[in-house]
Amino acid sequence: MPDQTHSINIGYYWNKKDLVFDPNHANDAGKYLGGLIWYGILFNDSVKNIRFKPENVSEESAQYLRKVAIHTILKKNHKICRYIY
Repeated sequence: MPDQTHSINIGYYWNKKDLVFDPNHANDAGKYLGGLIWYGILFNDSVKNIRFKPENVSEESAQYLRKVAIHTILKKNHKICRYIY
């Protein structure tokens, strides 16, 4: 099975005796990233200081996902401002 250490999708898993691939649903890291982005946009607040993380997401991965969320939120807000002004 491929290394899925840094994946944000469920990916490969065993379903009874079959190896199946699910590229469409988020794993805990993907849900965490989605939640960070939603939080940042909905509340117009930085996710930099959020310390909650799912138990099976390492602190190193959580820090990286917060950086990705911040980058995504800033990019999204920049596009909105560009169209408004």
